[in-house]
Amino acid sequence: MFRKCLEEVLQYEGAYSNHKSDLGGETYKGISRFYHADWEGWEIVDMAKERFGGLAALKKGDVTQVLGSAYQHKLQQLVALFYKNEFWDRLRGDELAAIDGDLACEVLDIAVNMGVRQAGKLLQKAINHFALPHIAEDGVIGEQTLGALTLVRLSGNIKALVVVLQKLRALHYATIVANNPAQAVFLRGWIKRALKIS
Repeated sequence: MFRKCLEEVLQYEGAYSNHKSDLGGETYKGISRFYHADWEGWEIVDMAKERFGGLAALKKGDVTQVLGSAYQHKLQQLVALFYKNEFWDRLRGDELAAIDGDLACEVLDIAVNMGVRQAGKLLQKAINHFALPHIAEDGVIGEQTLGALTLVRLSGNIKALVVVLQKLRALHYATIVANNPAQAVFLRGWIKRALKIS
């Protein structure tokens, strides 16, 4: 399930970017150099940038023409390993997927875009629309959160919970822009991503 969810996430993350308004600064496949300067993939990205045409290749996500297929394969392996270690495993993605695959993909996408703790908080807030007693909205996906999700699934409301989660996510983006208008340049894309609209 992780691979399927990762494919969905990477549709939104694009390839190489260095947007002046992006608080993460330089990114490759959504991995921020500012926040993850020690990621091994930066070595390959920097090699590609140094080669003629490398920046164009990076923006397309394929460095094969400038570095060769072995480097391309290694770079994509490093991307997948990063997402699994930094997000999927910390979110208990396999356990979320056992409850519902769409839910697991949604939570992964939120975590990639907002952070693991915020993804957990939004998930718990969504759960509290359906489950009693309410659970703590502390951002930690633990036994209490997984147990409440199981109850939501058994009640037949898991798909509705995913929709509520998407709407809570969209509202969170609006709050980000209200607090920092410079981020408005990203709002339309964020909302499209949150609500899965084209």
